[in-house]
Amino acid sequence: MQTPDQILIQQLQALADEFKKKSASVLDNLVNQSIDRVKLAQLIAQLDFFKELQDQGLNLHLAEFFNSYNDQIKLLMDMAGAEGVRSALAINGNILEILKHVDAEMLLGHASNFANNLKRQIVQGLVTGKTNPEIVKNMDEVNLTNTQLNTVVSTAYNDYGRAVVSATYQDKPEQKFLYGEGREIDNPHISEICRNALILQAEKYSEGVTRKEIDNGLYQGIDFIHGRGYNCSHSFFPATEFAITLEKRRMAKAEKDADKVDYLYIKKPDTNGN
Repeated sequence: MQTPDQILIQQLQALADEFKKKSASVLDNLVNQSIDRVKLAQLIAQLDFFKELQDQGLNLHLAEFFNSYNDQIKLLMDMAGAEGVRSALAINGNILEILKHVDAEMLLGHASNFANNLKRQIVQGLVTGKTNPEIVKNMDEVNLTNTQLNTVVSTAYNDYGRAVVSATYQDKPEQKFLYGEGREIDNPHISEICRNALILQAEKYSEGVTRKEIDNGLYQGIDFIHGRGYNCSHSFFPATEFAITLEKRRMAKAEKDADKVDYLYIKKPDTNGN
């Protein structure tokens, strides 16, 4: 199942591809009207590519993505199930909204740069006498998504979820946490840092550890807010009764199979209590 950050990246890629096709089509239509290339460049320069990108679907995709930020809060509430926790989260709500706003500004800024760079390629091509195919080729090299942005989006999304937990339990030092909500131990793509943390948890800390213990480096290389770092999908969640039961159940299964440790991420129980 894809995560919200992965879905957003796919949506942005599709949006960028469609927007470039539309821009190339507009260019062809204008060139076919035999307008002077300099005047045409001036006309293109006056267009608001960023607004067009927003109207074409950017704002909708971002709205859906940031709704998923709120879903992380709902998940935490389901896991915690305590009015005291709800009160703490409400008090820190403004801080979380600021964090979400900053993430939104970052994504909008990146999209704005994409739109402006795309317009620049068209205008520059017209002024320097490039053919339409040459201009379109240069446009193809302007990307809305890239490895760096993918990492930034993924990290921002996961960091927000961890910040929600941190803000909620900052006044409950006795609360214990489990590390999970990510990939299974035997997944070949998991980092060694996270794998070691999950194994240590399974062997010694199946009922969770406190924030102080985490901050003191109990899980080497793991930070409460940032996990392992960039692209880390694991998070600390409150060690509620059902989470501990789930962890013990999986530890028992692991003991029966020395070559494989079953999934250790936390998930909501189904209606049968599994």
